[in-house]
Amino acid sequence: MTIACLTFLMGCAGGGEVPTGAKAPTPSIVEGLMEPFIVIEGNQTKRIHVTFGVKNQTEKDVELTFPSGQRYDYVVKNEEGTVVKHYSIDKLFIQAIQTITIKPGDELKYEEVFEDLEPGTYSFEFWITAQDTDLRDQATFIVQE
Repeated sequence: MTIACLTFLMGCAGGGEVPTGAKAPTPSIVEGLMEPFIVIEGNQTKRIHVTFGVKNQTEKDVELTFPSGQRYDYVVKNEEGTVVKHYSIDKLFIQAIQTITIKPGDELKYEEVFEDLEPGTYSFEFWITAQDTDLRDQATFIVQE
């Protein structure tokens, strides 16, 4: 029984690729899951718009505690696996513990736009920087000439 539950939870943890122009699935509330998501618009163009975050799929308020003003981080890697963008690499964040409450069905959502990438295939991976969580997801996209 324990193995079956762990297998189910691991399968629901995200990490899937979002098809071209597709919206992240919005399933009904599932008790006990915070669901990461990524939506990529402009796939196969020069302007890539990425919306990402987590949705509270539980039936209770979820509190996320952040050790600083940083709420998320991400990396963009090219086909060779080289990091070409890293959000936090050149940023400073306030050093104050902050807690955010996410109500059932609500999202903590962020957006980034990439316009300066060379043509090729890229992976986008983000993670929420709250303490005691592993909320992350990854998707790929293509930039054409």
